[in-house]
Amino acid sequence: MSVTKKQKRNSWHEGSVRQRSDGRFEGRVTFNGLTKYTYGKTETECKRKLKSIIRDYDDGLINPRTATLYDYCKQYINQKKNSIEPSTSDRLNIITEKQIGESKIANKQFGALKSEELQEFFLSLSSQYSYGTIKNVYNFVSSVYNHAIANKDVSCNPMLTTSMPKEKLCKKTKETFALSPGQIAELKSSCLEKNKSNGLYKYRYGLTLLLILNTGMRIGEAIALEWSDIDFDKRLIRISKSMQYYVKVENSDRRESFVKSPKTKNSKRIIPINNEIEYVLGEIKELNSGIESDIVCCNENGGYALARSIQRALTMIAKDTNIPYIWVHLLRHTFGSELIRKGVDISIVSRLMGHSNATTTYNSYIHVLEEEAAKAMSLPMIS
Repeated sequence: MSVTKKQKRNSWHEGSVRQRSDGRFEGRVTFNGLTKYTYGKTETECKRKLKSIIRDYDDGLINPRTATLYDYCKQYINQKKNSIEPSTSDRLNIITEKQIGESKIANKQFGALKSEELQEFFLSLSSQYSYGTIKNVYNFVSSVYNHAIANKDVSCNPMLTTSMPKEKLCKKTKETFALSPGQIAELKSSCLEKNKSNGLYKYRYGLTLLLILNTGMRIGEAIALEWSDIDFDKRLIRISKSMQYYVKVENSDRRESFVKSPKTKNSKRIIPINNEIEYVLGEIKELNSGIESDIVCCNENGGYALARSIQRALTMIAKDTNIPYIWVHLLRHTFGSELIRKGVDISIVSRLMGHSNATTTYNSYIHVLEEEAAKAMSLPMIS
């Protein structure tokens, strides 16, 4: 069959297109010896179909010798999507698009990358991102290469001789602090403030903020909490789920929210109910007495509250007080800090907070421990 238009050959990853004698266009692409064909009335249509074949084929196979680091990372996430949480997949995609996609090595061949290039990449991140963010990128790239080694896509792992930048070289994060006893008292007073006109609470989610402050729950855990999770007779709250926000829907720019199980087994925990928690829960029940809903911190319609609505309430409360701008997670941090200041063993604090281990708790509250140690050393020594 004669060809009326010169065949256009592209790289391995793009295939080739030619025009046949009957006027139609033929596209072909070869993956490891297997050739696939597609046809179209126009060259544009044929190219579009060819790209679709390549995209679909990439879902099952990618050539590490010609694929870029960016492409291989995307392929890795796609292969893992059925075994990881949607939120984890979303986070890894953000890392691939942002930290990796905007780097100098994004379009380097995955199978040919050297340790020196990766080391330079991580050092370049230190001026833009915090140590924690870079650690997430480092762990992700390490996982990708471990996957490639296991699948024999590469013969050596350059990450074995690539190290993290020192923490002191990385961009400083916003310093986390805890509310002082005076600020805690002021916050509680504002959260419980009522309108003189109708006797209703001034801030609908003020009680939700107090619940987080007194239990150390994550905001997603507080939003997902249902009355069936609370046992007033045994005086305990069972944390078994959390609201996950803004997870990107596959093959779409749309994001959605849903209730899911906690990320780690230690996040599933029991929080004892003390008198203050019991009072707050009673007030919440009274506040929502006219609403049919099993959701504890529900909105006016009985549905799930939005995290941004709760944060907005906290921002408004902070403006009405002498408290500086704070975010909801700071209430959880204040809860943990107060427990440590009161001498509660760090292993118990870890369990109440739902941390993966006591080391995480220690690292999160080392500043509080140092403060308490300084106070102890200022006491008179035993003669």
